[in-house]
Amino acid sequence: MDALIDTQQAAKLLGVSKSLLDHDRLRPVLGVPYIRMGAAVRYDPAAVLAWARARMVHAPEPQPEQAKPAVQPPGRGRPRRAV
Repeated sequence: MDALIDTQQAAKLLGVSKSLLDHDRLRPVLGVPYIRMGAAVRYDPAAVLAWARARMVHAPEPQPEQAKPAVQPPGRGRPRRAV
């Protein structure tokens, strides 16, 4: 296990605010793993990075464009009278 880091360092590692990690400990929504030692809270950097990697989202591959039929958009407003 690497050296443990505090909340401020963990927030910097993840690129989030310290208050987000503080709130997540009170009401776990994200579930960032942490270690409580009495009143002290520490994070294992390897566990935090593994947690973040597990939540990585990959964008879907773009689909090739298919030829779309030319459709006139509907006119706006009232039709004009022929002159």
